[in-house]
Parts: sequence; structure tokens; C-alpha cells
Amino acid sequence: MKSFAMGMAAALVTATGIGTGAAKAGPLMDRIEAGEPIRLGYISAPPWCGQGPDGTPNGFANEIVVGSLKAAGFDNIESIILTDWAGVIPALNAGQYDIASCGLYILGERCQNMAFANPLGVMGMAFVVPAGNPQGINTVEDVIEKGIKLSTTAGSAGQKYAKEGNVPEGQMTILTSDAEVFAAMNSGRVDAALYNYFTSKELVDRSNGKFELSDMSKMPIDTKNWPAAGFRPDDADFVELYNEGQKKYLGSEEMLAVVEDDGFTEMNIPDPSVTADWVCENR
Repeated sequence: MKSFAMGMAAALVTATGIGTGAAKAGPLMDRIEAGEPIRLGYISAPPWCGQGPDGTPNGFANEIVVGSLKAAGFDNIESIILTDWAGVIPALNAGQYDIASCGLYILGERCQNMAFANPLGVMGMAFVVPAGNPQGINTVEDVIEKGIKLSTTAGSAGQKYAKEGNVPEGQMTILTSDAEVFAAMNSGRVDAALYNYFTSKELVDRSNGKFELSDMSKMPIDTKNWPAAGFRPDDADFVELYNEGQKKYLGSEEMLAVVEDDGFTEMNIPDPSVTADWVCENR
């Protein structure tokens, strides 16, 4: 395996085969037609994405992306672990991998720098709080009014939402990984963390009862987000092929069985009318 810059470690080639070509090929189609693998890049962030003992990508976002690629006729896939969440998009655009497969939320500013496939899910957000939620943290307004020390990771939707909600910088502790945020919660250095539901639930599950989720029903509708596979802008031809594969795979019995253990259910399947273009314009 090649070594990559920006703190990335190459993993195993997980399958063989070459997908079909396109009339006007972008860089990824050129690689595929030359027999090169499709390189998935992702951080380790269960249950969204991770890597099994044999080097194969797992977690519901990775599994949906891999299943959609195979449904589109592509199965020569290479798995690359990234170490820095904030470096995911720069590394993609630098050509160090081909697909950001960890289910990045489609956000307007991200749409200026990358191309998204159609949504692979629909998600809400939740705070991670101490068991019993003694400070009553359920909304950004609670954080501001009660002077809560809040943490999340750099470049995450949690950081964006807190900033848009006018949480003072002095109340924010922005770290580089979920593990660091978990440690900050454990030590009492911060009072709460803010993530998408799945990441928040994973932190709660790891806490052995020390933490719990906030009441998500009190979160406003603008906390809803749509994650998707991300591509370089000049691979728009491949995105079209990928979308066709995802349309076949997403919501199938096969897919739901694969992601069941990750907590992804039918209620997380997005409305087919919600496209990447629509989300780019509305998020």
C-alpha cells in the first residue's frame, strides 16, 4: 500500500473488479478505467464509520456507500483511515482519496467545495449530558442562558449549529476528535457535548450510565440534517452513476439488515424527493 500525507494510513484492498465507464470521464472514472481502486476516506467514528479487523469498512454510512457502489457495478474498493476530521474535505480535494464515505452532512458552505451524492439518511442532533440532566440542557438557548461549557469537534455540524445559535466562544471547547470530547466530559472540563444523534448515542453508550441524551423533541426542526457521500466537484459524472446505485440499494431489505446493528432504521431513510441540490440550497 502507498503511504499518504496529512496523517492518513492506508488499509486493505477489500474487493476486486472494475466498474463501467462514462462518456465524459472525470478523474475518478479515469482511475477506474485504468484498473485503479475507488478509495474511500473516513475517520473512525462508530456507528457511522470504522474498519473491521480484516480492514473492511464498516458502520452504517460506510456500509451504505459500499452497497450503493456495488449496486452501481463497482466493487474494486480501497479503505483509507483518516486521523483528522477537519482534514477530510481538503484531503479529498487534494486527490488523496476519492469518496468521503463517513456521511458528511450536506451543508451550503461544503457544497461550494465538493460534490455530494443524494442523501443516504436523515438525522437530528442531541446533546450529551450528565445522567439525570441536572442542568436541564436541551437547547442551544439553555446552553447560553445557563453558561454551559459545551464541546464538540472541529468542522462538525455541532460546531456550526452552536456558532449559528450564538453560543459565546468562551463557552465552547472545540477539540479534534470524539475521544477528546468524551475525555473532557468524563473529567468535568465541559458540561455537555453536541453532535448528531448517532454520535451522541455512541458516547452515551460508552459512558456506562454516566451520560444520557438530551430530550431531542425540544430541538428545533432546523437541527435536521442529511448526510451523504462526498466527491470532488470534477467527478460529477461518477456521482450520477453512484446515485443510481444508491437508489437501488437504499431502503432495501439487504441494506436494512446490514445496518441494523448500527441503530440505523427505516425512520432514517430520507424522502426520495430530497436531493443533494435541494439540501445545498436549504442548509
